[in-house]
Amino acid sequence: MAVFTKEHHFNVDSNPLFGAKNVRSGGAQFEIDYEQAIHLDKGGFEATIAVEEATVWNTVNNVSAALDNNHIFVTDLPSGTIDVLIPDGNYSVSSLSQTINRVYENLGGTPGLVALEEDFSTQKVFLVIDGTLAGVGGAQVDFTVPSTIRGIIGFNATLEPAAPTVLSVHIWLPIKQRSTSLNIS
Repeated sequence: MAVFTKEHHFNVDSNPLFGAKNVRSGGAQFEIDYEQAIHLDKGGFEATIAVEEATVWNTVNNVSAALDNNHIFVTDLPSGTIDVLIPDGNYSVSSLSQTINRVYENLGGTPGLVALEEDFSTQKVFLVIDGTLAGVGGAQVDFTVPSTIRGIIGFNATLEPAAPTVLSVHIWLPIKQRSTSLNIS
């Protein structure tokens, strides 16, 4: 008895423009109808269906009120502390930094005072505070308050720096940044 193997390849996409139906939130589930049915040859006794390659987009928020990690508290003395409420979203290091700065400036904060930078080789994040832009009392970020982004960027519950600074500082985050939280690319 001779055994013959046949392979059929199909490309599918969750985009309705390419035929997907009943697409659920973000394309995580969808249905495809083919014009021709998939048939086994007469005498066929085994069929295997496999997904050999797939691209799955990361669509889960890494910063959100539900995760209780959507604040950063920036102090610029003598003005005081501003609670920067970060909108729910799926952020990279650079997009999180840009969002923090945009929201902080909209709340009356000093442009460019606080930023996040990524270090590709160590997979860590720098907290950058440009204290030269701060008021006479200096600048500081408070990670001791609940609901901050400290966990996803790799900080402990501390004040950074320990005392407000009027210098420009790059603070090396003490914990290795978790690759599932922020995408360093």
